[in-house]
Amino acid sequence: MDHRRDGSAEQPMSIAPPLGLRDDRFPLRGREALVGELAEVWDEREVSHARVLTGLGGCGKTSVALEVAWRAVSQGVETWWISASSAARFQDGVHRLCRRLGITAAELGEGDAPDLLWQRLGRFDRRWLLVVDNADDLAVLDVQGRSPKAGTGWIRPVPSPLGMVLATSRDGDMDRWGPWWVGHPLNVLPDEDAVTVLLDRAGESAGARAEALALARRLGGLPLALRLAGGYLAHTNARPVEFAGEDDIRSYTGYRDALDRGRLTDLLPASGADTALTEDQARVLIDRTWELSVDLIERQGATRARPLLRLLSFLADAPVPYRTVLDAERMSGSALFGGIGGQEIWTALQALSSVGLIEMDGPGKDGSAEQLRLHLVVRDANRTVAETEGQSADYLEAAVTLVKNAAKKLGFNALDPSDWLHWRLLAPHCVHLLESVSGPRSAQATDSVLLDAAQAAHGCANYFWNRGLFQQAEELCRNVLAVRRRLLDPDHRSLLASRHLLAHIAGDRGRLAESEAEHRAVLDVEIRKLGADHEDARATRLCLTEQVGSNGRNAEAEAEMRELLRLEADARGAEDPLVLAIRHKLAHVEERLGRLAEAEEGHRAVLEVERRTLGDEHRETLATRYCLAGLLRTRGRYAEAEDEYRSVLEMEERVLGELHPNTLATRHYLATVLNLRGRTREAEAEYATVVAARRRLLGDEHRETLRTRHQLGHALHQQGKLAEAEAEHRAVIEVQARVFGHDHPETLQTRHCLAGLLRERSEFAEAEREYRDILERCRRALGDRHPNVFSTWHQLGHVLAEQGEHAEAMAEHRALLAAETELRGERHPDTLGTRHCIAALQRTLGELEAAENEARAVIGLCADVLGAQHPITLTARTLLAGVLHDRGLRDESEAELRAVLEAQERILGPEHATTRRTRESLQRLSEPDQP
Repeated sequence: MDHRRDGSAEQPMSIAPPLGLRDDRFPLRGREALVGELAEVWDEREVSHARVLTGLGGCGKTSVALEVAWRAVSQGVETWWISASSAARFQDGVHRLCRRLGITAAELGEGDAPDLLWQRLGRFDRRWLLVVDNADDLAVLDVQGRSPKAGTGWIRPVPSPLGMVLATSRDGDMDRWGPWWVGHPLNVLPDEDAVTVLLDRAGESAGARAEALALARRLGGLPLALRLAGGYLAHTNARPVEFAGEDDIRSYTGYRDALDRGRLTDLLPASGADTALTEDQARVLIDRTWELSVDLIERQGATRARPLLRLLSFLADAPVPYRTVLDAERMSGSALFGGIGGQEIWTALQALSSVGLIEMDGPGKDGSAEQLRLHLVVRDANRTVAETEGQSADYLEAAVTLVKNAAKKLGFNALDPSDWLHWRLLAPHCVHLLESVSGPRSAQATDSVLLDAAQAAHGCANYFWNRGLFQQAEELCRNVLAVRRRLLDPDHRSLLASRHLLAHIAGDRGRLAESEAEHRAVLDVEIRKLGADHEDARATRLCLTEQVGSNGRNAEAEAEMRELLRLEADARGAEDPLVLAIRHKLAHVEERLGRLAEAEEGHRAVLEVERRTLGDEHRETLATRYCLAGLLRTRGRYAEAEDEYRSVLEMEERVLGELHPNTLATRHYLATVLNLRGRTREAEAEYATVVAARRRLLGDEHRETLRTRHQLGHALHQQGKLAEAEAEHRAVIEVQARVFGHDHPETLQTRHCLAGLLRERSEFAEAEREYRDILERCRRALGDRHPNVFSTWHQLGHVLAEQGEHAEAMAEHRALLAAETELRGERHPDTLGTRHCIAALQRTLGELEAAENEARAVIGLCADVLGAQHPITLTARTLLAGVLHDRGLRDESEAELRAVLEAQERILGPEHATTRRTRESLQRLSEPDQP
């Protein structure tokens, strides 16, 4: 992904325990013994380590699990938290856990992924805890129709005393769970604990302890009802009595009387009765408690609180970025909220928060937006009321409208990194609403609502793609495409946009042929439907051309790009931004073709126009300067490249910010130039800074983070820290294989570098095996003529020569040279590199005249193509000096080395490793022959 032109580069959901929901002000009451028992499971080898907390909704199952998780984390136990409130959330959670444990995306696609997960958990070398929260529907835990009790699905008997699974569920039928589970039924709280919960929140200002006890009994000891009642009374008593409302309830006794007026005496067990609450009774109790709270705040002026609470219940079970979603203008157009204003929305939110029906948080430490949460039981209860009243379709439509509007405000293309924190919060709601209106259990929705949900989800898929979350992007994009295919004409632009995005995702996931084929298919439809000159068709044609180049067919890409440039320049003018973008991309193709002078000329021409029309500090101007610096680096003009990178970096830090992806990309390549100039410690420090920033912005598994870690490994290698370099490369490969797959080009590229490190350590046989496996995988994934294939083939020839297999090495290099000459031409730098290796082999084999002729030919072409002072040209001259020495032409050899040394000291610096090696060679040559 090119950050410089598309602005792109934690996930929207975490499997970390939500410890922030635990509040020390309100201790967990009545569950201390149970928490202590569960915290000691790891110390017991002869008991089951699979535990399930069962009980009514609102009885505190999640609170107990959270307390156990908090203790576990405090003791250094690796703890994961997965929601099973829906099949989609559960699948997402277990897939994330799999990736954490080293299971690749490809392996997740196989039918035995649950087996792999439990193999990894069985081998985990320290204590771990897996919480599966809200597993009320055991069918969610099914795998291919097999009951969870079979122990062959995602949740199984714990194979190691180091592990523990803790589930929460309303389903307390242990026959359905299976014999390997131990159930812990949570009843309502006994009187003393129940009254303490009330007093924790409302205190004695609401009445005496005896009155609180009477209310606690009337509430049946149900923790959630106690919390809501306590929050209500704390709210009313916070207001001086002189300013209280006529109908406000301010005491425990008054609250109990209000419950009784709601005929709960007919529905609930009498105070002190032995009969436990049923699920229906608990739901009635919770409904009545939150309805009392809503009645109160409505009387106090928050007249929009009730419909707002119901609206929020149709969003996902995830934090809601309310400032982004709750748009007054959009809400006022709904029959549910006609004429509502921003002040009314804010009043309703504050009121709902004051009585504990929602929890509102300020901006996160990471800069994320303000957000609110609903308790799952309150959410479910409100949805049920809306469904009972026949309003679920209206609320669902309103929720879709608001989320689509939020996605539109952020930009459906999700390109701006400054919006990604907002997208992270919005993403679960985009996914949830699409599932709500189109999934197997979807509610009734009109076609327009379906398409609005699909549009919001398409924006979310773009966000996933830009963030490098390719698997999530593909899954969501395919779901969007399914809706659009069902409702739209096959030629509709929105449907084609989904296919276009899928083509990009396929390319980024390493399926290059599939990506090209899908781009071609979309282009065929656009040409037929819109015409070849339509802007959509031209945009797709440009993307297809770029993919052709990525697939290694750069000459074909150049021809197509030149035709596109002609068409767009005629239609738009030579200085149109799109025309400049094509010229910019064309310069990249010229660079890959080895025509570096033309590429530099192209970049400078674009830069001149951008400086004149956009200004020096415009992002596009800076992007072109960044690319120009890269070309200077490729041309061996390292000092110029460093100066350019530093100048661009200074402007980007000021204009875009230190954490903008473009700024970090510039720092990354500044480090690369420092490494090339032999300032490896400076390079290491820069790479480490970029890694830390990219981890914070993009996450540990994003490919840009991994690319910088890859280069950090190079810097360590250059300093001779081979063990550290190898460890870094292997760590990167592990993540790349898990996230992208074993055959992804980036995984193979890092393996390629690891093989080079093995050569450095003289582990030639292992390096050869590595190169051969990489070469086979590259050919299978990319085809025989891809640049990555040529690069690995080249290194295979080297390692053969290093093992003394000179004839075989020569055969490989000559075969490679023929392929490169045919595909790239005789002047391409890589072709010249292979000829250099052939000359070196000829020298080793004693074919000195042939070696000299070949070396001189390579020097001439390198000087013409790259420049006489380019490091590659100087390396070829060093080889020539060696050949001359072997031929007995000592003076000529010494003169050649002196000229090379003078250039290297000027270009690379006197302490560069290459310069030092040349100086040492010259010193040896200058020493008199020993008798």
